[in-house]
Amino acid sequence: GFEAASRVTGGKCAFKKGAPIVDQLDDAAFTEKRSLSGALKKVEDMERVHSGDLTMGFQDSWAADQLLGVCLKNQMKNETIDEVLQVLQHMNFHSEDVPSTAQELRSLPHQLRPVCAIFTHSLERNGANNFCLYIARLLKNNQNLTIFSPKAGPMKEDFEKLGLEVTIVDTTSKSFLKDLSCALQERKVEILLANTIMRCDIILMAAQLRMRSVWVIHESWPQDQLDHYAKEVFMC
Repeated sequence: GFEAASRVTGGKCAFKKGAPIVDQLDDAAFTEKRSLSGALKKVEDMERVHSGDLTMGFQDSWAADQLLGVCLKNQMKNETIDEVLQVLQHMNFHSEDVPSTAQELRSLPHQLRPVCAIFTHSLERNGANNFCLYIARLLKNNQNLTIFSPKAGPMKEDFEKLGLEVTIVDTTSKSFLKDLSCALQERKVEILLANTIMRCDIILMAAQLRMRSVWVIHESWPQDQLDHYAKEVFMC
């Protein structure tokens, strides 16, 4: 009991080892009064779990058994389980309002979704850029998106018709990567999709920023002709 109470209070108080835990906590000197009630609850919950009082009412519950199975199977942390239980126990929770599949649930918009930036190699009308447009159409209703490109082109209007911001960045500038990094941070981008093999510099920058990234490579060129394809075919 002494060790449990010591962990809860973080060593912010002195204990009388011979006294009951609650009395020890009552005598503790916390920097904030609200810490006391939280510490008491944690200690009491710990004692109830070990004594079996906390679980007696749920041992025959099908719902509790199934929920616990899911938590154990997926190795969920206590903090995550607490958040799930709070949602399930909320007065506004109704099972008929919840989608029946993970795909349906994930398709819903949410404020906690990170901003995703799509970096194209151009804005010309071609297959590689059509892929970006297709992805943008799929995600725009439930994902915050922004578009970056090294030069303008006819597809700029296509992205803007989807309600997306399109930013043109000068890749020939010596401060290109620094400027792009600042632009991404200003827009609070957390995920970066770089399109085509030509944007390896963006992927390396994302790694330096510890930003999650997806590199979409469409090309399959002979190694001895990479320079030719890159300069004479791909960038024309």
